[in-house]
Amino acid sequence: KELISIIVPVYKLEKYIESIDYYSNPIYTNSISSLPYEITKTHGLSIKDGIVKVNDKDNFIEISVINNDDSELYLEFNGIQNENPYNKTIVNYTSDDENWIETIFYLGENFYIDNSDHLLYMGYDKFSNSRTLKIQFKHTGTYFYDSLKIYSLSMNGMKDDVNKLKYQSLENIKITPNNVKGDITMNSNGVLFLSIPYNEGFKAYVDGKEAELLKANITYMGIELNEGYHTIELRYETPYLNTGLKVSFASFIILAAISITDITIYLNKKKKAQ
Repeated sequence: KELISIIVPVYKLEKYIESIDYYSNPIYTNSISSLPYEITKTHGLSIKDGIVKVNDKDNFIEISVINNDDSELYLEFNGIQNENPYNKTIVNYTSDDENWIETIFYLGENFYIDNSDHLLYMGYDKFSNSRTLKIQFKHTGTYFYDSLKIYSLSMNGMKDDVNKLKYQSLENIKITPNNVKGDITMNSNGVLFLSIPYNEGFKAYVDGKEAELLKANITYMGIELNEGYHTIELRYETPYLNTGLKVSFASFIILAAISITDITIYLNKKKKAQ
């Protein structure tokens, strides 16, 4: 797979790391706008003050919103929690041309991840357009949520914005099963974003010295760099492999010592018996 690397400005870095907050990057500041909306109809449920009470499996929340010109539409539904933490939560989101089903597994279930925040693409409009969005819950019950927002992401100049982000990138990349190498020249301080899923088995080295490996954009990796030329290396080693080998070796030594002791005792007893 192609390795994608871009540079993110250092300021407001705390919002970029471990988040997907586009506002942390100034290139996107003027591209995103929060849209006013109206809940025009509900059926089989009630929604008020951060609480949704679903009393019928045939239910929906109908939302009316007007999208901007040449813009993508996104629905953000955050902090969704089931009153019963041991019940699975399934939410269906639909628009005129999109349909998404999101499942929140309960804590302790095999497939559990903390995905109570949903950000969903609901379509694109070349010209300003009135849209109807729907939210449906598969099961009856009481649900809590933190916020329900709708955003418009302008596509005007998006191509240029993306090119700005890719202006500085890792070059002369060499990839082996357990190693990634490359070099980069930084025009200013920033964070090198790498399209490699974050894993504790990776270690980062900048100019031959170990550097902190950041969790960037929720699931990927980043390395903070200073202005100037740098060599970059990522090394992968299965987590706790060395510890496991040491434990196994120590266990082997102990087992061997016990076996030798047992054999020695047996031979001594046999010699005395003779």
